[in-house]
Amino acid sequence: MSPVNRPAKTSRSPPTQFAAVTAEIQASGITIINGTPPRAENQWRKDAIRQLNGIDSLREKEEFDTSTFDYRETLRLLLDLYGRYGATQKIVVSPTGSKMQSVAVGLACGFLRDLQVVYPTPQSFPTPSNYTTGVSNVYQLSLSAFAAVPTTVGAYDVGLGQGLERSDAAG
Repeated sequence: MSPVNRPAKTSRSPPTQFAAVTAEIQASGITIINGTPPRAENQWRKDAIRQLNGIDSLREKEEFDTSTFDYRETLRLLLDLYGRYGATQKIVVSPTGSKMQSVAVGLACGFLRDLQVVYPTPQSFPTPSNYTTGVSNVYQLSLSAFAAVPTTVGAYDVGLGQGLERSDAAG
């Protein structure tokens, strides 16, 4: 049996990029990971992105919400999706969400070597005057907790504060 594409996509990209990724992959099912902003005044963004990308018109989809800020939520979900679909389907991830959601994809790829990543490329970039400006807070993510984690043994689940912890429940 040939593998079935099942892309997991963080949805923040412009609609043309989203359409290009879904057309290129020709998936039998799509998993959408909506980004939930941490600030209440930015909650409108999730629905706006869903509308721009026509998420409601997609067939054979499942949707989840994860924080745009806490990478661990997206990492947990990616590991769960891999546990559910990895043995029978090809999983393709298109990290077009927040920077921290992209960090989660990178970490997942470090542990799940058969995870395929597809980056949509924009046809053009906005003029510099259309970019956001300023910085509110700067954060640092320490990856030292991942140094001691074996990458080839068992199923892994994300711990709440210490990187990855082994899970006895395979699957």
